[in-house]
Amino acid sequence: AFGSEGQDISDVLRPEEGIEFLAHEIGLEGPDKLSEEGKCVAGLVGYQKIALMLIGGMITPIGKKKKPWTWEQVLVYVKSIRSEISNFEVV
Repeated sequence: AFGSEGQDISDVLRPEEGIEFLAHEIGLEGPDKLSEEGKCVAGLVGYQKIALMLIGGMITPIGKKKKPWTWEQVLVYVKSIRSEISNFEVV
């Protein structure tokens, strides 16, 4: 996740950068406008740029057909994925 297995380390942002990036992704004027839940979600995904982009798309979908997710829904979703990953056994 942090530059291992061929992943470019630039795909992982510093916490301040990650929060600012997510705030920008959802159209906020600055990182101080991002909710505590948003900051928590950013931390849970390790400030990985691609994950922050996906979360931004969940909170503020581009198309009118998709319903925006709430921060609570995103938080539950991210926690469930983290739980699945931690239960994964390498064979």
